Amino acid sequence: TTFGVPTLVTTVTRYAHPSIRTGVFLPSATTDRTTGAVYVVYQARDSAGLPRILFTKSTNTGATWSAPIAVSDNPSTGVFNPAISASPDGQTLTVAFYDQRDSGGNLFLCNLYLAQSFDGGATWGPNIRLTSETSDATLAPLTPDGYMLGDYLGIAESTNPDVPAVPVWVDT
Repeated sequence: TTFGVPTLVTTVTRYAHPSIRTGVFLPSATTDRTTGAVYVVYQARDSAGLPRILFTKSTNTGATWSAPIAVSDNPSTGVFNPAISASPDGQTLTVAFYDQRDSGGNLFLCNLYLAQSFDGGATWGPNIRLTSETSDATLAPLTPDGYMLGDYLGIAESTNPDVPAVPVWVDT
């Protein structure tokens, strides 16, 4: 019914992809049903200037936020359009995102990757490639901001306790 006063989650050094129109302006957020913690992921440049998917959380309804940490373990390649999901208890966090580490330097190719934390976001496991075929963004519509794969990436909540999340994405 009402919202509180806005609070700053974090300052961001934006990572805008040079050839693909991404959701640089679209963070993804979720919460868990047990503690009510709020989790946010977004694409940005880390302190070294490298593109990363970064994560932060609040355990006090957004009053304060943890220092952002990288969930992507990509080299210096592009990463973009993250989505996050939390298990009902908040212990298993799943983040899916597009990644160009397998593109051979081609700025139009990408795959979908997944990162998971099993301790509420304190640590993140190695990233896992989900796509078996590489997407070619040049098959997507060309906009003034680059090829648009779309912001249509998400993670459907699982109804099975053995499956923490089900990523959904656009693939060319």
